[in-house]
Amino acid sequence: MTHSLDLGRIRTARQALDAAVADLTPESAERTARLLADNPSAEDLEILMSKTQSVTFRCSTADVERADSLAEELAKQPAFRAASHGGVPSRSTVLRYALSRGLDVIEAELADDSK
Repeated sequence: MTHSLDLGRIRTARQALDAAVADLTPESAERTARLLADNPSAEDLEILMSKTQSVTFRCSTADVERADSLAEELAKQPAFRAASHGGVPSRSTVLRYALSRGLDVIEAELADDSK
């Protein structure tokens, strides 16, 4: 079975995506452009998204500023460069890392307390 492509719809969708990317921070726009340049399949994107959950919470301004300042330092570490496609880690990347590390610390403390 063959499928016809509606190039007009594709062009319109791409323009809408380009406009949305332009509204992002320069770092986010660059990462998004690199991701899309690899032309991921819908299946790859679905797999990527199925392994995560969106969580929304408020942080103090001071914590957000700390995360932003850590991004430049973390960019010097290979794991963070890879996670950021070679660029500076996003605020979200830094906060996800901090959350994960914080959970590790709490779990370790609770394990020590139970001994």
